Amino acid sequence: MRKIPIDSLIQLLGMVGIIGSLIFVGLEMQQTQRIAIASAQETRMNAIRVTSGVCRKVIWMLNRIFCTEI
Repeated sequence: MRKIPIDSLIQLLGMVGIIGSLIFVGLEMQQTQRIAIASAQETRMNAIRVTSGVCRKVIWMLNRIFCTEI
């Protein structure tokens, strides 16, 4: 059986560690991107909700002003 030099074993472990770190960083970046997209979508939905609420109030006030019953 052939012996593996200790330097090669240490280099192999170092490379495995670096590859593992890169995979971890990639997964973190993917998670961060998903969170950013969800946050932007939530912000847009809140803006739509606020705008529709304002429109409903304006329409209600206009109806009160111009559509009074005789």
